[in-house]
Order: sequence, then C-alpha cells, then structure tokens
Amino acid sequence: MTTINSKVLFEIKDKIKKVQKAHKPTLIAVTKTHPKSAVESSIEKGVYDIGENKVQETEQKLKDYIRPSKMKVHLIGHLQKNKVRKAVRIFDYIQTVDSLSLAKKINKIAKEENKVQKVFLQVNIGNLKNRYGFLTKEIEIAANIIKLYKNIDIEGIMIIPPLTDNKKKYLNYFKSAKEIQSKVEKKIKTCTKLSMGMTNDYIDAIKAGATHIRIGTALFGKRKK
Repeated sequence: MTTINSKVLFEIKDKIKKVQKAHKPTLIAVTKTHPKSAVESSIEKGVYDIGENKVQETEQKLKDYIRPSKMKVHLIGHLQKNKVRKAVRIFDYIQTVDSLSLAKKINKIAKEENKVQKVFLQVNIGNLKNRYGFLTKEIEIAANIIKLYKNIDIEGIMIIPPLTDNKKKYLNYFKSAKEIQSKVEKKIKTCTKLSMGMTNDYIDAIKAGATHIRIGTALFGKRKK
C-alpha cells in the first residue's frame, strides 16, 4: 500500500505559500506506477489533481473507482494515437499534446465522444532532437491552428526541461516557457495555465510563473522500476 506523506505534503504547501502569495498553484500528485491506494490517499488529504503517465495503467487503476466531483486526472506522459479514445474517456486534461496530428485525432475522437477535451500544448523547450513537443519557434502557429478545433480547449502550456547542471540555463527554460504561455494567451484567452516544475525544482518553477506543479517522488517515495 502506498500513501501520501502527510509531513512532506504540509512542507510543500508551506513552501508554496511563502513563495507565491498572489495565486495558489495547483499541486498535481503524480501517482504513476503507484497503486490505487496512492490516488485514494491523495484525495483523502485534499489533493484532487492526479497525474498519470500511461493510459492503460490509469484505466486499470481507476477501474470501479468512484471519482469525487473535485477530482481531476491529468495525462502527463506521451500519448500514442491508438490510445486517444481511451485517453479522452479517462482524462480531464491531456497535458502532452505535442503535434498537430495528435491534436487533430483528439478533436475527432472527442467529437465522437461528445466531449470538449481540455489540453495543454507540450513545448520542446530545449529544442532538442528526439524530444516530444512543439519547437519554440512553431508553438504559436500550432496553437492558432489547434484553437480552431471545436472539441479541444487549449488550457495551457506544459514543459519538461532537459536535464542540466547549469542552474541559469534551467531557470531560462522556465522563463521562456512563461513568455510562450503569455504570448499564446494573448490570442487564446483560455490558455492561462503553465505546467512545469517537479520534486527538485518546483519552487523555481513557481517563481517563474507555474500554475501547475507535478510532484511524485517527494510525496510517495521512489517509484517501482
């Protein structure tokens, strides 16, 4: 059985209050690879936003689980096109829309499922090869195309920065992500959210403008391989 670490949760909330008084960022408890008990424990402690990586795993985990009305489930892992229908049925937010073709497929399936799917657009903030996400130079054009899809709501921008020991470079990734989100929001009013920051860097992410932080290891311990 895996449960949320109440002491760590309190410490995280306290740190968030100290660095961000203007708005309260949404804490996403990343329960990927952990059992259903991690989800249940999060809800019991008032953390209603849950992050999962895989469609199949989430489907099994939430099978027969009665979701509280406040609960929101976020897909934060790469979405394969053949899993889109299940993803649309399961997830309140798909945070990893990383291509026009995926957005088009989500829109088509969401229409068939009579749903307007909330999404974040994933940006390849380091512009690296073999990384998921829109390049920084193409994200605004892509967003303007996707906003025309009637069964998709663009809620925000999401990034997973490349690992680096250069703190300044890392902070610049966060700064760039905030600038991108602000630019997109000027044309797409629903794009108010910015998902970035994990266990080791969420404070810096919040200072840079994150509205959603994704924390797993600190709350639940190391994941099973």
